Amino acid sequence: MNPGGTIHEPEDFERAYRSREWSFYRGLLAACIRHGAPGKILDLGAGLGLFVECCMRYGIECVGIEGSAWACRKAVERCGMKLICSDLRKDLPLPEEAFSVVVCNQVIEHVDARTAKHMLSESHRVLQPSGIILVNSPSYFNKKERREATHINLYTPARLRREVENAGFEIIAEPNGVRPVLGRNRLSLKAVEILAAITRIEFWSDSANCVARKAPVCG
Repeated sequence: MNPGGTIHEPEDFERAYRSREWSFYRGLLAACIRHGAPGKILDLGAGLGLFVECCMRYGIECVGIEGSAWACRKAVERCGMKLICSDLRKDLPLPEEAFSVVVCNQVIEHVDARTAKHMLSESHRVLQPSGIILVNSPSYFNKKERREATHINLYTPARLRREVENAGFEIIAEPNGVRPVLGRNRLSLKAVEILAAITRIEFWSDSANCVARKAPVCG
């Protein structure tokens, strides 16, 4: 990865996408449809374009932005999927209010804090009024994910909430899982969910996810 943390090396992509295909992202697309209005979707940090391909297979227009020229070439080689190759540290080469949904899936933890804030600001710019952003990332409290070398900017749920709101969004959901501190069976996870709900301590959180709406301009 480069010093800015925004562009992966080929081996990073090969490791991350080794066992995936477009169908892996059906759940993410379902979340976009559930929370967002019909319209064009933007995928920030599109990787090899699998989510973009998933959208296209269901007849939904999706634009993918990816900083790695290698990944963009691989997307074309795999299925003819053309991504926009652009560094996420720069302004998005896209017009204002062009998208109904922006997806930032497992990306924000791979970029430095300054780039992450810029991504959120640019997402706000390109979203239509009341457009939706989905941000999914591991929690800082997830010890396994903290050991991943490419995770240079892990968030707590509170920090993600604060930065998303500072970018001009209203939080509408925080679909975070819990850490399997009591085991991975359903009963153990449910017990931790109850404990987390009672104590309201984010230490239990396995992820830092949110769904947010572009706040209307007052006045």
